[in-house]
Amino acid sequence: GVRPAMGSPTRKVRAMLAGISALALVGLVVVQYQGIKPGMLLSFHSGFADQYKCAEMFLKNENECVFMSAYGADLVGATELMPDIHVGTSHHRAIVDQQDKQVHLSAVPLMDGDREVETDHVVTGNEWQFVLAFELLAPLRNAIMYDPRTVTDNAAYWGKITKAFKQCHIKEESFGLDYPDPKYQHYSVDGIYELIKDPKKQDIHVQIVKFFDEGALDLLCLMTTNPNLLDPNRCAKISSLNGIKPTQVSDCWIEAYYDLYHHVPRSLFPVHDPRDKGENQEEVVEEEASKEKSSDDHGLGGLTFEEGSSEYH
Repeated sequence: GVRPAMGSPTRKVRAMLAGISALALVGLVVVQYQGIKPGMLLSFHSGFADQYKCAEMFLKNENECVFMSAYGADLVGATELMPDIHVGTSHHRAIVDQQDKQVHLSAVPLMDGDREVETDHVVTGNEWQFVLAFELLAPLRNAIMYDPRTVTDNAAYWGKITKAFKQCHIKEESFGLDYPDPKYQHYSVDGIYELIKDPKKQDIHVQIVKFFDEGALDLLCLMTTNPNLLDPNRCAKISSLNGIKPTQVSDCWIEAYYDLYHHVPRSLFPVHDPRDKGENQEEVVEEEASKEKSSDDHGLGGLTFEEGSSEYH
């Protein structure tokens, strides 16, 4: 089923904030301050972050920000995302919210309690790419919001769950950190890591939500082919940094996915196996498909590709 925008109390708030334009959650905020360039797009709405706060007990006693609901568990839930690539075979997995409504590709950020389930229908195209993106993003969101010690005590794991950002040129620079309002502070991957490791007993939930939601939007731009569902301007910028058009799919995230799951994802486009065996992914997935449920479209959803391009038609 299709998840309506008003599918849950929390999603209703976010959908209202997102608005009805194609830019959805993008706030076109033009500011001029230390480190912030005039005319810069800030794809973040502080209303999203206002649903959370850092638990005071952890801040005071452990100097770490562990997210909790700002309004009570009944409204927000403060619940981790639940990825599970084993719950269903390739193209037979989808994301649902806490009301069991299917989550579709959009600019609305991932929500507490969104989880992966098996489907009896074939999931293809951008919807399948969204599932793969969820599988990449969920471990990062869970760590920085709910279990920071898993990364503050383990730099190797931090490198693993942020590898997609690093290799896809997402959140490469910090700027505007002197600005008093945290919603205008932009943290890079390295910068947010230092902040998470030592928040100085200050509530940093706004900076964390901003970092993740904007970075997630960038990754969705690169992994899907309909920028109008996301943010055309932001998608154009991040696509340019990765040498593709906004209507093309990048393969910059493939190695990060493999490092997390030791599995070559069945994506929209032919890519080389990160195991460096010289095999094309199409050959690999056909070999692995015999171990999975049969799929009439072999994961391509009826799409065709131009030679040398990841753009589909």
